[in-house]
Amino acid sequence: MVSFGRVGGGPGEFVGSLTGIQVPLHDSAAWVYDTRKLTRIDGPGAIAANAVTVDLTAVPQLLRASWLDSATILGVNLQPAEERFVFFDKTGNVTRTVPGSLLGNDDIPESQRLRASASFSLCPHPTGRGFAIAYKHAAKVEIYDRAAERVVDADVPIPNSPRFEGVDDAVRFVPERLNYSSCWASSEYLYVLYSGDQYGSQPLAGIGDGQEIHAFDWDTGRLVREFYLGVPVLGFSVVETAGWLYGGSLADGGIYRFRLPADG
Repeated sequence: MVSFGRVGGGPGEFVGSLTGIQVPLHDSAAWVYDTRKLTRIDGPGAIAANAVTVDLTAVPQLLRASWLDSATILGVNLQPAEERFVFFDKTGNVTRTVPGSLLGNDDIPESQRLRASASFSLCPHPTGRGFAIAYKHAAKVEIYDRAAERVVDADVPIPNSPRFEGVDDAVRFVPERLNYSSCWASSEYLYVLYSGDQYGSQPLAGIGDGQEIHAFDWDTGRLVREFYLGVPVLGFSVVETAGWLYGGSLADGGIYRFRLPADG
């Protein structure tokens, strides 16, 4: 029904994987991140040659990026851990960096901890008061304040740590189970999609679709909702005021609408 963009490095084109699509509270348009820049999409169809973009290549290994508010962009860096979180102004200039943690214990080689920590979803709070990271290779959800200096581990109902094992006299990360594949933030709750599939158990198991939604309180990380969809979806969104959850299916390309539980 609606499409935009194409592969390439010119105006209206994307050079890498689309790792984030966001409609921030301060804007009515969608912003898309392609591992190099944020592009403003103000309507369906071809992207204009003069479309607004924010170049974020000042940090060459930026994995995710989203607006926190109208003046601040948050990025999550691949490495080093001492500069895990990167804050930009609205023109793409780096204003500061903040250290972050990696999955795995300190005695595991950092290169393998980086591999385990590289797959995640980033969800900023709609008002910019904080953000969350939900990991794909561990049942771990971290909720941060807007300065990335205070973190709360969400009370996940199915704990699972990444697997590291000795291979040829070296410790390596071994993908084992797909955990949290996508997230959605409302002003009150953080909704996260849980998969639980064994890695490689299905033709598209590396993607991480799931049927279970876990919802956490932004302030405490407490699990406040848990419900089962009955249909595997990959991405999803929630419209709390209308009481609906929408999910996209890889199996048939369909969009499904689910009624949120009556208890909230």
